[in-house]
Amino acid sequence: MANKNCAADLRRAGLWQGDLDELQWTSFPLPATVRSFEAEFLEQEKRGERIERDYNRAADERKEVEVRRQALLKGETLPTESDLQAKRQKRQRGWQLIKRVWVDGEEFDRLAEEIKAYDADRSLVEAYEHQVEAADRMADRLSSEAERTAQSAALSRRMEDLHLALKEMDEQRHQLERATDELTERWLKLWSEAEMTPLSPAEMRE
Repeated sequence: MANKNCAADLRRAGLWQGDLDELQWTSFPLPATVRSFEAEFLEQEKRGERIERDYNRAADERKEVEVRRQALLKGETLPTESDLQAKRQKRQRGWQLIKRVWVDGEEFDRLAEEIKAYDADRSLVEAYEHQVEAADRMADRLSSEAERTAQSAALSRRMEDLHLALKEMDEQRHQLERATDELTERWLKLWSEAEMTPLSPAEMRE
């Protein structure tokens, strides 16, 4: 009677297409094996939920940080120490060109291409003076905007950290998807001898 009821239940679920005689000789996975798969699927589900929760939290924070950074900048581009260093290096290149002409005695014509590359719109002296003033202005502004610049740099670093975290979680998503596919394949293969397409482990255990 129990076997008949089992066969009827399987037919109603669309899982078993054979008759009762075949059913009693068919090998089914042990209950412990089914419970093991159920635990694996549950762990995969929980891991996916954790990843999605962390991803959404990081994505929300990234939006918030960007809003704070834009409000801080007020549409401006604040100078950085790297910007100031670049300005000073260009100023120094101009000074080196001036020394080569007026101190070392190199012919001006031989340096024409370098001077043009340095500043195509100004004479060498004017170009150097322009770079001196530009570097000084940037240094003054960097000093006066020190607090705001530091806050902007901190927010930018946080944005980069969040970007990397989101990228890593995207990879975790893909890894979890591949792991779930492999687990599902093993689960289906487990029932291949019975020629059945099983439901979830929890449903097959009931």
